[in-house]
Amino acid sequence: MSLKTSFLFLLLVFACQEKTSEDIVALIKGLDTAEKQMAFLRTIANNDQEVRRADIAAIEGYGQNSKEHKASTQTMLAVDADNLIKIQEYLNQYGHPTVMTHGERESLVPWLVTYHASGGFGPKMKIFPFLLKGYKSGDLDSSSLVTILEKMHIEKFGNSVEWYRSMTDAEKIELLMTAMDL
Repeated sequence: MSLKTSFLFLLLVFACQEKTSEDIVALIKGLDTAEKQMAFLRTIANNDQEVRRADIAAIEGYGQNSKEHKASTQTMLAVDADNLIKIQEYLNQYGHPTVMTHGERESLVPWLVTYHASGGFGPKMKIFPFLLKGYKSGDLDSSSLVTILEKMHIEKFGNSVEWYRSMTDAEKIELLMTAMDL
């Protein structure tokens, strides 16, 4: 299959994945076992990464300013928005996934989706309490939480934090949360 055919196929697959909110609620309620939840989380992560690979392929194959890259970027944004809705519903229903029950990779999916979410501070703020709980329970590492907090800081205040001395992740978390009134 040629690069162009593969690219167009991926665009079609992801464009057809949009679901209504009722479909998403029904999908999440059907995740009644750890195995189903793990498969759901893996699918979200795979979709997230696949559209990013397709975006890179579009740039490499057609160029940064090509219509193929613009279409790929729109597909990526649509998948990110869909993933955000799905993961938010998942978190509302089941809470943050645990390393013990769901696996290390799967427990990072809410972070991954939040990191790639567009729309600024607001969408991330809705998921942040779940990420914080995941961090406190040991299911999300401190550096991942710092990364999200730094991104949220940029989106809220329009600038990044400059650390003038060496700090632990715990210190950064405390300072960032205080700065954003979290």
